[in-house]
Order: sequence, then C-alpha cells, then structure tokens
Amino acid sequence: MLKHTDEEIARQLEELENTITTGINSARHVLQQTQSIENAIVAAQQTVGEKASQIEAAQLEIGEMAREITQMRSQTEQMLQQVQAVADELGGTQGLQVLRKQYQAELVILRQTQQRHFFWLLAVTLGVVASVVLPFITRP
Repeated sequence: MLKHTDEEIARQLEELENTITTGINSARHVLQQTQSIENAIVAAQQTVGEKASQIEAAQLEIGEMAREITQMRSQTEQMLQQVQAVADELGGTQGLQVLRKQYQAELVILRQTQQRHFFWLLAVTLGVVASVVLPFITRP
C-alpha cells in the first residue's frame, strides 16, 4: 500500500479545493446563463402572447369590416336594381332624356313666371307709390 505524506495529501486537497472552486464558479456561470436564457424566453413568450392578442383583435376587426362591406355591397346592389327598375319604368335612357327635357322646359316656364311676377309686383309697387306720392307732388 502507498503511503502518502502529509505534504502530498495537503497538495492533493488543495488541488481538489481548486477543482471544486472552479466547478462551483462554472456552475454559477452556467446558472446565470440559464437564468438569462429563461428570462429571454419569458419575455419572448410575453411578446408572442401580446402579438397573438393583437392578431386576434385585428382578425375580429377585419371580420366585422368584411361583414359591413358585404352588407353595403348588398344594399348597393338593391339600390342599383331599384334605380334600374325606375329607369325601365320611365322608358330607359330615352325616357330619362325625355324627363330631363321636360324638367328643363318646366324650369324655363318657372323662370318666366317668376320674372312676370317680379314685373307685376314692381308695377303694382310703382302704382301704389305713384298714388301716394303724386297727390303730394301735384298740390298747389
């Protein structure tokens, strides 16, 4: 059996202590790296969760917009059908042109009537003024 001296045992114990210290320091470093990685993973999970919530909200909003667009399209198609039906009742494009001409003719008649009324009102006003003012002017 080998016999070790106290000095050899002390040296071996010192080497063992250095090896244990190095192992502890390495373990601490690995633990710190692991903790950093875990923190990064948690932060990434939170970010992913937030983005997922935003995506879900956007999907709901897009779905609502799609429903509104579909509804508006349906209403527009109904209005177009109604306009087409009215246009057909009026004789199509030719009927609309006839109505436009009639409308323009009515506008001309209305303007002429307004002008006649204006001149009639002007004549009546001048007559009233003359009947009121003329006796004062012609008095001796």
